[in-house]
Amino acid sequence: MLERWDPTREIRSLQRMVDELIDEAFRTLAPTYTFRYRVAGPTGEQVMPVNLYHTADDLYCQFIIPAAKPEDIQVDLTGDTLTVRAEIKPVEGDVEWLRREWLPGIYSRTISLPFPVEADKVEARYENGVLTVRLPKATEVRRRAIKVQAA
Repeated sequence: MLERWDPTREIRSLQRMVDELIDEAFRTLAPTYTFRYRVAGPTGEQVMPVNLYHTADDLYCQFIIPAAKPEDIQVDLTGDTLTVRAEIKPVEGDVEWLRREWLPGIYSRTISLPFPVEADKVEARYENGVLTVRLPKATEVRRRAIKVQAA
């Protein structure tokens, strides 16, 4: 079976290897910090991981945003572009970190949607550190069964 070549597969693999190399180097120098998921975006903000999937009627985007509050999360839809921005605030008080894998700061992610959606029906829900955005597909791109009639 032939598999379609995906040029980004090699880039993602290389990025994982570099992340692991950096994690290992900094683990020995500063054991309280690791830098997994701390990739600077074009504006210097940190990038959050995302999952995208769809059903017959909806597109779902899930973003991992640890320790945020719903009021610190902003979701914007402009045309076919979804942007999520969140602020993770620092832990208050005098603490000594033993391990720190995500850092306070501004996290953001902008995604081009694969098909048109109904912007006025978009819903966002934040639960257990995961933001789930449900975007209903526009009527013209929804899958529908067509009944075949006898001639």
